[in-house]
Amino acid sequence: LDFLLVDENIRHQDLKRALVEHMRDFLLELGVGFSFVRQNYHLEVDGTDFYLDMLFYHLKLRCFIVIQLEMGEFKPEHSGMMNFYLSGIDERERVEQDQPTIGIILCKTKGKTIAEYSLRHLRNPIAIAEHRLPQVLPSTERLQSELDNAARILEGESGILEVKAQSEETSTTPEKLAEVALEVQRLLKLLKETNPNASKEEQQAFVTAAMPLTLRQKAASALQSLGKVAIKEFLDDGYADVAIAMMECWCDEA
Repeated sequence: LDFLLVDENIRHQDLKRALVEHMRDFLLELGVGFSFVRQNYHLEVDGTDFYLDMLFYHLKLRCFIVIQLEMGEFKPEHSGMMNFYLSGIDERERVEQDQPTIGIILCKTKGKTIAEYSLRHLRNPIAIAEHRLPQVLPSTERLQSELDNAARILEGESGILEVKAQSEETSTTPEKLAEVALEVQRLLKLLKETNPNASKEEQQAFVTAAMPLTLRQKAASALQSLGKVAIKEFLDDGYADVAIAMMECWCDEA
């Protein structure tokens, strides 16, 4: 019996890890300002360790966003812990120019998915809704739908869709080449706005952290299949060489 419980717990943790990674990639692929900071962000308070599932920085809103995925029913204490995390990030990471940190709580059970936004000192969902969160953030309905779809695929309930998605990822077309090239250029332009003197190493680190692995793999495949000349056609002169150098590094990940 103990062995079965341990095995179930391992599968539970593996599913959560996969869902966290899926939601990370989903938010980055939205292209509305989400920049990935860290997974399992370590927060120490009075000698006690806490770990945040995901920490983002939103470039348009100028604020940090904490995301917690709970594998179970939503409980009132989840809001209390999120408020605690928001306070911790505000105290340790937020600078004068930043807006208050926003939290997103995702709860997944076998038959139900819940997504709630959380703002510091606002724990009541009605009060948060009336606060009118910026439209650049995905709605709770969209978050719930994405988490539901990901869970069905990961649990094997939509195997056909999963195989189809994998097949699409392996093909390289001019359209997909344009997609990844323009995304790299967009991220470089965003970085230039906040750090115009960023070194090549800083540019590489920023874009790599912000680009989902699936897009980096597309970029590497495009470089190998279509070559540098094809990539340059979609990039401005000031970004082409930097972007291609990054894609060459990503070839090792593919």
